[in-house]
Amino acid sequence: MYKRLLVFGDSKGKNNGINKRILNKILRQTKKLNIQPEYIVHLGDSIAGSSSIETLKLQMKELHRLISFYYPTDKILPVLGNHEVNNEPIDLEAEKVFEECYSDFNSNNFLEGYHKTVYYKDFNNIRCIFLNSFHYGELHKITGKQLDWFKNVSRENMDFKIVFVHLPPYPTGAHLKTCMDASPEDRDAFWRVIEENNINLVFCGHEHNYSRRLVESQYNKVMQIITGGAGEKLKESYKDKKGVIIPPKGVYHYVLIDIEEICIRVRAISIEGKILDDFSVQIS
Repeated sequence: MYKRLLVFGDSKGKNNGINKRILNKILRQTKKLNIQPEYIVHLGDSIAGSSSIETLKLQMKELHRLISFYYPTDKILPVLGNHEVNNEPIDLEAEKVFEECYSDFNSNNFLEGYHKTVYYKDFNNIRCIFLNSFHYGELHKITGKQLDWFKNVSRENMDFKIVFVHLPPYPTGAHLKTCMDASPEDRDAFWRVIEENNINLVFCGHEHNYSRRLVESQYNKVMQIITGGAGEKLKESYKDKKGVIIPPKGVYHYVLIDIEEICIRVRAISIEGKILDDFSVQIS
């Protein structure tokens, strides 16, 4: 079995809510790859967002129009970020727009009531789990019904498990104290599920750079990758250094996840084609 996923995040900008120049560069470069990605994971903040529902819809449609020049939009596996719901949602209306705009994609399982923002997709015996850290009433955290669902789907017996969520549980600096660490008790409860259920990799956006850290405890070692370099203004703030393997790199980039027979290979590549990071994790 071989699968390739293309991952990037934070493509928002000033051109109809998108940084079209950078996103086009990323997509043009990936179309030149000998092996094409089967799916595209967008880690959130895909657009600038708006308090106007009509403007929000127009930005989402423009994003899909741009991507459709390169890849079928039903191959996008989306993650909801704060800008898709105008940062501090006052209701579920923006989340419903997100569901409407991604009505053509399917997964193995959606969590009811979260408008296609919480789901998983299996590739044979590898499970990719997608979470919503900006659901109305549950901002900056994974809790309640979503946490219960996450516990259930992540404890199932799979060879490898990957989580995708917009907010980093452990930010490095640019958004320190405003990610999941804003609510340490909820963050720790979420992370215990990751450790107890042997999740191998956690991919996040939100901080506008690339970084990688190993989060260690007495129970497990989990790799957290932040990839938020698809268009938003870059930042390299670096304050929390514990376990950091690759410090924040303020470079526009994308990530390839190659699901191979015995391992998962992860590469971060700049829009100039420079390898920023390259590592593998063995499949159990």
